[in-house]
Amino acid sequence: MRERFPVGVCLAVILLSLLPLSESSGPAATSSPSLPRSRAIPQNKRQHTRPWNPSNHIDVNGFLSGLYDRIPGEWEEEVRLQTSFGTDFPCQIRQVPGDGNCLFHSISLCLQYAANGTHWDLNTSDRRGLDALYEHSQTLRRKAVEVLQHSQRRLFLQGRESLRAHELVQAAAQQYNLSPEEYCASMQQDSVWGGGPEIVALCNVLQRPIHVYELASTTTRSSRNDDERQSFVLRRMACFGSPKFDRRQPLHILSADSRFPDVTPGQQLASGNHFLALFPHERKVRRKQRLRGGFVRKCVTVSNARQTDQDDEPHLNEDEGKQPAGQRRHGRFTQWWRQLLLSL
Repeated sequence: MRERFPVGVCLAVILLSLLPLSESSGPAATSSPSLPRSRAIPQNKRQHTRPWNPSNHIDVNGFLSGLYDRIPGEWEEEVRLQTSFGTDFPCQIRQVPGDGNCLFHSISLCLQYAANGTHWDLNTSDRRGLDALYEHSQTLRRKAVEVLQHSQRRLFLQGRESLRAHELVQAAAQQYNLSPEEYCASMQQDSVWGGGPEIVALCNVLQRPIHVYELASTTTRSSRNDDERQSFVLRRMACFGSPKFDRRQPLHILSADSRFPDVTPGQQLASGNHFLALFPHERKVRRKQRLRGGFVRKCVTVSNARQTDQDDEPHLNEDEGKQPAGQRRHGRFTQWWRQLLLSL
């Protein structure tokens, strides 16, 4: 009979596994005792430098080719979390700059899509998109640290589990021989790697679930020549904020080896050292809608689903229609973001 572990123990293991790692395949500047950090990309070089490792599997906007299937974590059978969001649909993965702010970049991209139904333009030929991403990621970093500094604030994890902010910070700081004050002061700095505590903090301040996935390998058999080959799937690690904040669509992020997607399945790092953004691709639902009502009905259905989520966000009062076309892409999200921060 398989041993059952307390939910709190499982969450502690997950949070510790999401702490920033000192091991990285990319350049990092670390000193002891301190949190790991990367070298920031200077603003004047963002336009000319691809902000992630070059790969034939990544387009100019950071989207990986193909879709990746998701599977539930082994812990879900034991915990039986009452979340309304499953892993039925595959995901589209989007790369983010590997400058030490990857956690906050990933959540920014996911939040943009969840709130507005549009993707952030990260084409390196137009620096405005990258500059706006850096700005909003730094805002997320500040909000996360502010939450962690409120020592008596109760933070929801998943299910019915919660803890005080000072308990979370103290547990994380001990891993680096830091005091809680030193941990928060370090996390405020640009390019310092974020992890589990910051995910929990943002989940609570945004009041939106954040589901975290990891890379796993699976063996598939070819129907033509009966050969076996390994491929990647995305295994869910945690559902922070579920079901507490399930009235809003969750944000999905991937904790992966920074060499992904150019690393062989089965040879990736045991714990991720880079975060990427995930976007569930509901192709099965769209196929049914196309059969029932054709293309027009499919568009209406998707539009209504997005509008439902937008109605939960603060309303925009500024006149977006007067903005130039080049700025309109990011304007709506910027206005929504300011409204959100004022309401917190």
